Amino acid sequence: MGSEPGHRFPSITSASSPRSVAALVCLVVAVSYLAPKLEGAMILNPKTVWPFWPGCAILVSVLLLVPGRIWPILIPAAFATFALYDVEAGVPIKSIAWFIPANTVEVLTSALCLRYFFDGVPRLNSVKVLAKYSFFAVILAPVGAAFFSANGIEASYWKGWRVCVLSEALAFVTLTPAILSWVSEGPAWMRKPRACYLEPAALITGLVLLSYVIFAEPARHYSPGLLYSLVPFLLWLRCVSDRLVSAVRLS
Repeated sequence: MGSEPGHRFPSITSASSPRSVAALVCLVVAVSYLAPKLEGAMILNPKTVWPFWPGCAILVSVLLLVPGRIWPILIPAAFATFALYDVEAGVPIKSIAWFIPANTVEVLTSALCLRYFFDGVPRLNSVKVLAKYSFFAVILAPVGAAFFSANGIEASYWKGWRVCVLSEALAFVTLTPAILSWVSEGPAWMRKPRACYLEPAALITGLVLLSYVIFAEPARHYSPGLLYSLVPFLLWLRCVSDRLVSAVRLS
């Protein structure tokens, strides 16, 4: 994920007026609530730590696409929404109190580092920039946040720490790069031939079917290890996104 000098933010996220800022806040609040709500509906016990937490990765994606002056508005709004969902899901207040500083460390570390080291919207286009993105967003931010969030997990500290790191890192490996690519290249994708969308359609179908088998089958057939069978599909999703972006740039 490199950067191109002079690469501008998409106009939809320029947030140049109070009305656009308000609309963006509403969008962030809606996504921050609906994304975990959707995943929580597929998890047998939403009070436990999730194998894949989308909230922070989605928020960081938005922050990288908007001016820094509205971060102090978007971040508290998203965190309040995370807390609201946790309360509704029955997560203990003590755990939520640990998750808030963990999310703060993770979001600020990843967003500030990526904004500083990448001029504009980051793009994965070489091994070097991919390594730099991975260091800040996939390793540094989740590891730092896990020292706080592990205290809110009903398990031994280091076991909780490992699970928290993996759940956050997986989201930053798959969601953030895909969202940034979709936003910056989305209009051009719509002009591609229909055949280009056959593989994404097959991918989404397979992902939905596998998710149903894992999350909707009776509890007696449930195994925690099955959760990570989704990882190849999520990585496949990332590869498909990259190929679509490359095809658009070459066209």
